[in-house]
Amino acid sequence: MIAARSGYTRQLNSRYATYGQNATFTNPKDGKQAALRMVDLTKGVEVGGGESQMATVLPSITARSSDLKGLGLKPTDLIGVDISISSETWGVVSFAPHPSPWGQEFGEIYFVVEASNG
Repeated sequence: MIAARSGYTRQLNSRYATYGQNATFTNPKDGKQAALRMVDLTKGVEVGGGESQMATVLPSITARSSDLKGLGLKPTDLIGVDISISSETWGVVSFAPHPSPWGQEFGEIYFVVEASNG
């Protein structure tokens, strides 16, 4: 079980090393500039769907739960915060947790964003 969890963590870390970018924002807890390695999915990800729902595509930015926790933040703290990534500024409007098979602690947060005037 531990080997599987560490394999999952290695895959996630590899994803952020390959596709992640440094994103900056003002930390809502202390008002200071903060940086976080995030994956830019602002071209859109499919949410919803299934038998009773129609899927929609929403711009998103992802972060590892552990990185967020390392800054002393919860996903709810970033609602309304502007995040700069890939030379664009996006306002966080909501989020969806994407836990690993071993829980949210080892998973990601998908932040749904909208273009911001920054």
